[in-house]
Amino acid sequence: MIRFSLAFALALLGAPALAQEVAPDAAPSTTIQLPPPEVLAVAKPAYGKICDFEFAAGPDQRHRSWPMDYKNKGDAPDQALNKATLHELFCFSGAYNVSYVYMLETEADGLMPLHFAAPDFRPVYENDDYEAKVLRIDTSGFLTERVVVNPDFDAASGTLTSAGKWRGIGDASSSGTWRFLEGNFVLVHYEVDASYDGEINPTVIFDAAAETP
Repeated sequence: MIRFSLAFALALLGAPALAQEVAPDAAPSTTIQLPPPEVLAVAKPAYGKICDFEFAAGPDQRHRSWPMDYKNKGDAPDQALNKATLHELFCFSGAYNVSYVYMLETEADGLMPLHFAAPDFRPVYENDDYEAKVLRIDTSGFLTERVVVNPDFDAASGTLTSAGKWRGIGDASSSGTWRFLEGNFVLVHYEVDASYDGEINPTVIFDAAAETP
């Protein structure tokens, strides 16, 4: 049996409402292609050889950053908001996927690489043939992913989504949604379309709203 994760999907080359923690008028603060030197100085050793930060050559592979306001768990209601900056860095690209990594910069901790929770899943196919019928999708827990595939960040809601295609036509894919809550990105939704059937028909394998009693 093949064990699937977002990393395997790369090799194959509606999120629930939660409290807003990003300024509604937040917008990308820069559109330069390469990250600032101080960001690169932390990113390069953190991500090793998986990213080619200096390869970015087009507007869809640029560095971007957003100012973010938030409260930590346990902060008093009248306590001032904490300030942070989210950095988006181009990592690598393939035929139909572009991958990015993210770093969070705060006054207390400086620049920190972000990893994102994702289900550890394995589709089970009839006759062990990935082009055959999907019998089920087994999950064994959660892992963390360093890269986010084909991401989209909505600064107004603090929502980051991924949309990784397992092949070019996009009929097989995996997609996650994370929300910025109390200074962390929290997984709130994840779905997988494991069938190579020419149709877009994903299965939800994690939903935070459904998990809440």
